[in-house]
Amino acid sequence: MYLCVTLLSIIAFSYGLRCGILTRRLIVNGLLMIAAAHVIAVFAQWLGILEQEDAMYPVTGFNDNPNVTAMFLAGCVPFIVQRVMDSDRRGAYVVFLALLLVSILMLRCRTAYIGLAVEAAVLLLAVRRARQTLRSYKWLSITIAAVLLSVSAVRMYDMKRDSAAGRMLIWHLSAQMICEHPLGHGYGLFEKHYNKHQAEYFAVNGGTETERRTATYVGMAYNDYLEHGVDGGIIGMLFLAGFYVLAILMSVRRKDRPATATLSAFAMMSMTNFVTASIQPWLMAVCVASMTLTGGEHLDADRKTSDGKSLQHLLPLLAIICTGLFIVARMTLSQVELKHLEDRIKSGERVPDAEFARLENSIYSSEAYWRIRARCLMSMSDYKHAIPCVKHAMMYGTSPVLCYMAHQCHTAIGEGNSGITYIFDAYHTQPSLFLPKLILMKHYGGSGDTTAAISYANEILKTHTKCTNEKTKAIMRDTYHYIKELNKNKQQ
Repeated sequence: MYLCVTLLSIIAFSYGLRCGILTRRLIVNGLLMIAAAHVIAVFAQWLGILEQEDAMYPVTGFNDNPNVTAMFLAGCVPFIVQRVMDSDRRGAYVVFLALLLVSILMLRCRTAYIGLAVEAAVLLLAVRRARQTLRSYKWLSITIAAVLLSVSAVRMYDMKRDSAAGRMLIWHLSAQMICEHPLGHGYGLFEKHYNKHQAEYFAVNGGTETERRTATYVGMAYNDYLEHGVDGGIIGMLFLAGFYVLAILMSVRRKDRPATATLSAFAMMSMTNFVTASIQPWLMAVCVASMTLTGGEHLDADRKTSDGKSLQHLLPLLAIICTGLFIVARMTLSQVELKHLEDRIKSGERVPDAEFARLENSIYSSEAYWRIRARCLMSMSDYKHAIPCVKHAMMYGTSPVLCYMAHQCHTAIGEGNSGITYIFDAYHTQPSLFLPKLILMKHYGGSGDTTAAISYANEILKTHTKCTNEKTKAIMRDTYHYIKELNKNKQQ
């Protein structure tokens, strides 16, 4: 669905530009208005006027994830630079550019910093005098560039060491998966198959201490090329790379410097983050790619009146787009209704399963739907019917939360041995978690295998935690008490 919407959007924007329904200036103004809103939100959050979307981060813009906001803002920079150079309101755009760059720094997104560096390089190389200077001092320029790249790489790695180490593991395992399945696992199934592969990796190889400490349950590869390779195989990876290469070459051919800089930045940012899975950055990439498809004569053209032939060609496309929008709108309404049902469950209300059943056909593939439906059945102690819902949810991913739910359901109906296998899955998927080790410790302690119980207890005590809270403190206290009781029983 996501890929279809992307392709239809490119075709629709390109048709709109060719027919005069849209203009380049109109699209860029829309993108810059979104950027302005984010800049205002960032400064308002920094001043404490506006609450951030996620309490984990000091500033986020209007997105939950500051990386998404930062990547979008980075993509806007070349178009603002063009306005600075060409517009009569140069002063206003200079101020806007300065505030936007400060906002990117405040968001602390390493990927956005890489994007800015790529844009600066592309815009600099587009100036003839700069190219001549670089040729005159070729080796000096190469040396300075190498030093800057080395220092920047080390500094950005040091900014978030655990995050960088975690991504290195994800990229390593994703590359393994592509080698093992060059035709891919199917689009939308990265989360399920990657985490299964990661669990197998830790179960068989153990992993290094750093890998075990930094590994998390993964929803995306933080590298669009690798993620498309896992989903769509080598063909999927080449398709994404081909999209960027074709769009960049067309922008170079038409001497559209802002488009070349932005597309080059997104092509590079896709190597270290999730551009294609982020709505706003990917929207910008689609819009800019569409502008390169319209031809040089349309880059700065004013709105034109569409003739009958253009409309005749546009009508079939509009019909397809309307159909797509209807499906998306139906799915969105179902998601909103699902959120409403979840809120009712959290408030303690007993929600009949029939209310979930009527959403099943309109919500399409959704791990959240089956997980929330299972949670509702579990709240009414209907564990037997909750198990199929949990298994449906596991078709899209085997998160530790789902593993805990499956274990609870099987244990509740007297199938403890079946349930404990799910805890092993959670334990191997994310070795830094405390709860799977605690459950395994009590399981083996209860079955009389004190050696295994003490082994898991010692693992808990050795586990490094990113943040200490009351829950982790309680687990540590339980573990100390459990070891003490086991040793006391041994002495008796």
